[in-house]
Amino acid sequence: MASKGMICDSLEEFAYNFNKGREYLNVMEGRWLAAFQNTPDECLTKGLQDVLTRHHQYPPSLGHVVEAVQKQVADLLGRVGSGITVKSYNFCQNCAARQGIIETAAHYIRDNKYVVSCKANLCGCPGSKEFNGTSLRLWNKRRELLYSDDRIEMKAFYYTDEHHPYLKGVDSNGQLFDHTVDPLVFHQRLDTIEKRKNGTLPSTSFSRAVDVLATASPEQLANLFQEEMDQ
Repeated sequence: MASKGMICDSLEEFAYNFNKGREYLNVMEGRWLAAFQNTPDECLTKGLQDVLTRHHQYPPSLGHVVEAVQKQVADLLGRVGSGITVKSYNFCQNCAARQGIIETAAHYIRDNKYVVSCKANLCGCPGSKEFNGTSLRLWNKRRELLYSDDRIEMKAFYYTDEHHPYLKGVDSNGQLFDHTVDPLVFHQRLDTIEKRKNGTLPSTSFSRAVDVLATASPEQLANLFQEEMDQ
């Protein structure tokens, strides 16, 4: 997408070609940034050049540039939102929340060591390729390569999709899970948390503070935060 520097350079080129001074640049910079900050680079460049090379009975305005850029955006693959210069992409349901990305976590043993390797991979649907390019490896290609690698012993391969949108969180049964770490380490953390709750292990200063905040009345909390603000 167009950077601030590119947008400001385009504004200066526009101002220079149509004899607009420094005051115009100062007034219009924010408007140009707002209009084109999410516009693909090539669309801004081509749209501006279209305005600069056409004959105009009267000096063109920002609106003329926006219109020209809209036409360039419309020529890109995919769907374009009405009346804006921001392109919309048709992601599939599995990757829509991450704009074409599938998060993956590979669990395997290599050289007698348990390894968890997390990567951001490309979904592979048309929208994901259009938005992100094709430099990222496809998530299913990563899985294929890992399971065919004789140097490692695969234990599990997790990936986000429509029904499992996160690699860590709380499942439908209310149970915590975290596929981004060794399961043994994760369960040790849960065990420590439970022991601190039931008093088997001493609580930390942080957990004690959380307990106080969780059980305090609204009046007590109001007084506490008011004291902090007064200091």
